[in-house]
Amino acid sequence: MDETRPLDTETVNNHWLILNYPKNPTIRLDARVLDSISSEGRRLVLDINELTVAISVIGGRDPGDIASRLLPFTRSAPITNLEAYEYAKRALDNHEQEAPVETALFLGDEGVLASRTHVRIGAITLDVRHIAMRAEEGKSLPIGRGLIQACLVMIVVADRHRSERDRVLLQQRIAAYRGQ
Repeated sequence: MDETRPLDTETVNNHWLILNYPKNPTIRLDARVLDSISSEGRRLVLDINELTVAISVIGGRDPGDIASRLLPFTRSAPITNLEAYEYAKRALDNHEQEAPVETALFLGDEGVLASRTHVRIGAITLDVRHIAMRAEEGKSLPIGRGLIQACLVMIVVADRHRSERDRVLLQQRIAAYRGQ
């Protein structure tokens, strides 16, 4: 291994943003829940349901490259393949239940699940207000044997509180794909 090469702590695998921080379980975020993603300097800017989260890219990858690879999977992108179409249909079906289509965030093997008032990560349950406060402070949450940025957990919370506007946009994206 080339010891001078920066560690690839942030990578992309299909629609997943993968965060491999030293001495921490791998964090995986599904870009399909995001409204958009962009880069500003060495940061990724993630937008979802009126929440904007910025995470620093500390590895050797170009944040612009990461953002451009994930952008086609976000809700602002046109649907271009059957997998994205099926996901959008499931998201539309689940909109009324305010239920996630699939688990969108993982810390190691532990899925991050949210209700209106609490978040569960493995066996640990946290109050959303506590997480929001930690996110505002730019802090992480100690969970079991690792850490996860509170702002990433707030993405899951924001995904549970989708608006009517989101439902309409999903319908438009699905209709546009069907019309191709």
